[in-house]
Amino acid sequence: MGAADRRNPAEELYATRLNAKLEPGCGRPGSVNGCAAFATDPMEDEPKFHDLVSLRRALDDRLHRLEQDLKKMTGNIHAQVEQRKALARSLELSRRLLDMYEQVQGSPSWDKIAPAVAGDAPAAETLQNATDDSRTVQPEACEEEILHFDQNRHGYTLRLSRGVGGNGGATKGLRAPTLLSFCNDAGTTLLAIDLIEEPTPYGPIYKSTDVKAFVPGHWIKDFLELSEQVSALKKEFEIRKKYDPAEIDKLKRQFGI
Repeated sequence: MGAADRRNPAEELYATRLNAKLEPGCGRPGSVNGCAAFATDPMEDEPKFHDLVSLRRALDDRLHRLEQDLKKMTGNIHAQVEQRKALARSLELSRRLLDMYEQVQGSPSWDKIAPAVAGDAPAAETLQNATDDSRTVQPEACEEEILHFDQNRHGYTLRLSRGVGGNGGATKGLRAPTLLSFCNDAGTTLLAIDLIEEPTPYGPIYKSTDVKAFVPGHWIKDFLELSEQVSALKKEFEIRKKYDPAEIDKLKRQFGI
């Protein structure tokens, strides 16, 4: 073969692909003309992808219109809820409620209430709706502990509600939700948060991830005053512990003083 008859690999590949497009049956399964190794032109699938994109856009547009219509019908309740939660966060109500609970959790004045069947008790219903996470067990009942107290001649209660049982949660290792609530003397929930207890070598640590209920009102003034009093008592306890004679003697031994 002369030099003029020789073609470089790129030319060979181009000629082969060109012949493959011209030969009938080329690129199809079972082809017998030697070009079955070449795949069908990817551009032939392009209309399918365009159809999928169009379908997705149509569905997104439909869902967007649906949500806008429902917002108008419900007064955009979800936006209002977020505004209330933002107000609660700005006042640090979750942290303040946790501080209150930590200071009184060991009090003997807590009243325990037997578990109530979900649907028959408001607390059970609140607990059942306290989480949007489908992995969290929905309780069939809840047990409660209630602490009554007065602030500025107004009656209030701290209410601790724990989910009991529910859909095999214990066997699957799923935790039932715990709700900590601040209520008035009529039993109306004014503030509620989820309560998460994390054990540590120095005792449990309590955290909250979300505000589950918040009804603004004049009670906030009493709540904030009580919170400041609790904070002062906490600091007083820490100061007295710091200068406790046993602690002072311990420091003297450790540092040879």
